[in-house]
Amino acid sequence: TLNILAPGVVKHHFTGGFSYKATDHSTFEFAGVFVPQSSVSGPEVTPMGMTPGSDIKLRMYQIQLMGGWTYDF
Repeated sequence: TLNILAPGVVKHHFTGGFSYKATDHSTFEFAGVFVPQSSVSGPEVTPMGMTPGSDIKLRMYQIQLMGGWTYDF
């Protein structure tokens, strides 16, 4: 039931990143995350569920990109 509210069904993830020092004071950072699709299923047990007693299947995948800039004074 908790996975319906917070579907944490992933099993693996791949991450990578790098930084680039543009000047003596500026650095740019980039990173990414890819989480392949994963699923979980089970019976609906919450009293306010759409159809109590039925099975629910959740699937999710994630893609995340990040960027940053650092400036040293």
